[in-house]
Amino acid sequence: MTESSEPQEPKPQAEPSLARRALRRAGILAGTALTAAIAVGAVMGATTMISANSVRIATEEAAPPLTVSTVTLSVQDSYAIPQDFVGQIEPRRAAVLGFETGGTLAEITVDEGWQVTEGAVLARLDTRVLDAQLRQQRAAREALVAQRELAELTAERQEALADRNFSSQQRADETRLRVVE
Repeated sequence: MTESSEPQEPKPQAEPSLARRALRRAGILAGTALTAAIAVGAVMGATTMISANSVRIATEEAAPPLTVSTVTLSVQDSYAIPQDFVGQIEPRRAAVLGFETGGTLAEITVDEGWQVTEGAVLARLDTRVLDAQLRQQRAAREALVAQRELAELTAERQEALADRNFSSQQRADETRLRVVE
C-alpha cells in the first residue's frame, strides 16, 4: 500500500445524456400541464357552484302608473281639537266612620261612591273575640253569684249554730262579713 501525499482531485461528473434531459423536460412540462388542468377545473367547478347558488333577479316590465285621488281644499277660520283631561272627582261631603270597639272587618257591604240611606249597614265587624270575652264575663258573673249564695247559706248556718251555742260568735261574724264584702 502506498500512500500518496498529493491530494486527489475530484473526478469530473459526466454530462447527462440528451435523451435524459429531454425526458426530464417532458416530465416537468407534463406536471405543469396537469397542475394547470386541475386549476382550470377547480375554477370552472367553483364558478358553476356559485352561479347555481346565486339568485337571478329578473327584470320585470315597468308597472303602470298608480292613480291618485285628489281633494279640494277649503279655507276655514278655526278647527276643533279634541282634548282629554285626567282628574279625580271629589264628593261635596265626606264622613269619617268607625266602630266603638276595634277589631277586624268581616264584611264591607258598600263601595266608595255608592249612595246610602240612614241606618244602612256599611260594614260588619268580626265579633268572634268579643263573643268569647262576653261568654267569659258571663261565666265569671255566674261563679260570683254562686259564691255569694254559698256565703249567704254558710252565714245563715253559722248564725243558727251560734244561736244554739254550737259555734262561736266570732265564727258567725266572720261568715256574715264575707257576704257583705
